[in-house]
Amino acid sequence: MTDLQYKLNPKIVFREEEGESLLFNPDTGKVKILNETGTLIYELLTQKLSREKIIDSIKSEFDNVNRQELEQDLDEFTAQMEQSGILTLLR
Repeated sequence: MTDLQYKLNPKIVFREEEGESLLFNPDTGKVKILNETGTLIYELLTQKLSREKIIDSIKSEFDNVNRQELEQDLDEFTAQMEQSGILTLLR
C-alpha cells in the first residue's frame, strides 16, 4: 500500500478528560470517545505524520505489537474517523 497522508478537519474540537479523549464535530453534533491508543493516534495525526510514520511511532511505544495487525487497526481507525468527518484520507 502506498504511504497515505491524512488531513484533519480543522473544526474538530479535541478534549482530554479523565483518561479518555473526546472529539466533537460541530458540523454533525457528534462526539467520538477515544481510548489511550486512539488518543495517541489522534495526537500523531495532529503532527501531520504519514501512515508509515504513525505506524513506526506506535510500534516504538508498544514493543510487542504485530506490525501487520497494527497496520490493519490503524486503517480501520482512520476509516472510521473519515466516516465521522474527522479526517480525510489523502491518496
